[in-house]
Amino acid sequence: RRAAAARHPLLPALLWPVGLLLASLLAGLATLPYGLHHFGRLQLYGLAANMVAVPLTSFLVMPAGLAAMLAWPLGLEQWPLWLMGWGVEGVLWVARSVAAWPGAALPARPMPGWGLGLLSLGLLWLCLWRQGWRWWGVPLIAAGLFSALAVRPPDILVSADARLIAFRTEAGVALQRLPGGTAFLRDNWLRSWGEEAGSALAIDRPGLPGLSCEPTACRFQPDP
Repeated sequence: RRAAAARHPLLPALLWPVGLLLASLLAGLATLPYGLHHFGRLQLYGLAANMVAVPLTSFLVMPAGLAAMLAWPLGLEQWPLWLMGWGVEGVLWVARSVAAWPGAALPARPMPGWGLGLLSLGLLWLCLWRQGWRWWGVPLIAAGLFSALAVRPPDILVSADARLIAFRTEAGVALQRLPGGTAFLRDNWLRSWGEEAGSALAIDRPGLPGLSCEPTACRFQPDP
């Protein structure tokens, strides 16, 4: 590798973005199931964001933070912290900009806890061992990835204080939200059903399949 670099002085500079691209791709694939489990969203442009955010973090945020720590006893930390803050703002700007792209995130049904456990065990088995049996982790990873298909989502969700009630119907998710019901919980429920945040239907909308309401109560018959 050193001989190749000596023959081609620009080779290290050309390989650096390739290495960054591969590292971002592997990191994104490794963390994707965990983000899917917790947030119910599939991020499509994380690789593009990392191509800008990772260099900012590596060459500006972290060195400036280290310089601020070393300069703190001398009372000279102001400028390094200013540079660090500028870098952090740049990373946040990249995240907000990429998140605003069309189709940046797609709702997806999250895998259950036991599926995430199988996937994690498979990843650990694959990465920690060096012998041939390391490949036994691949079936565990596959089982974890497809576990979402083996679990039927709930038909009804009720918050602990009963201020938020949601029904899953053929036409979409019907929602009853009383004063005090949080939009954060509502959006998490919608994502767990693979729906876009804010796409819920009013519970009193006429013609919702399986749902009939009277002045004092509602009756819901889920699909078989």
